[in-house]
Amino acid sequence: MRWLYDQGYVAVSELVLNNGRRMDVIGFNKDNQIVIIEVKVSRNDLIADDKWTSYLDVCDSLYFCMPPYVADWSYEKKELKEKAVAGLLLPSKRGKSLEIAVLST
Repeated sequence: MRWLYDQGYVAVSELVLNNGRRMDVIGFNKDNQIVIIEVKVSRNDLIADDKWTSYLDVCDSLYFCMPPYVADWSYEKKELKEKAVAGLLLPSKRGKSLEIAVLST
C-alpha cells in the first residue's frame, strides 16, 4: 500500500467486489486510474490463483507482488501474458519499497 501512496494513489486492502471476489490491494488516483495488486507468498499460491483474471474488467493495471524467490518468473510471465496482461512488483534492491519488474499494460 505504501508503494501506491508514493505513486499518488489512495489505497485500501481486502476490498470485496460486487462479484464476491476479494482483492488484496486496490489503489485509485486523481486521474481515475485503478491499480490492483495481488500479493503471493508461495509458488502454489501463484499457480492456484484463478480468480485474478476476474479483476481485469475493473482495473487499468494489475500487478502481482511477491518475493523474488517465490517463482521462476520467466515461466509465470509467459503463462500470465498468454491469459492476460499482468505486471510484477518486486522488493527494491534497497528493500524499502517496490519496483516494477514487469510493466502491466
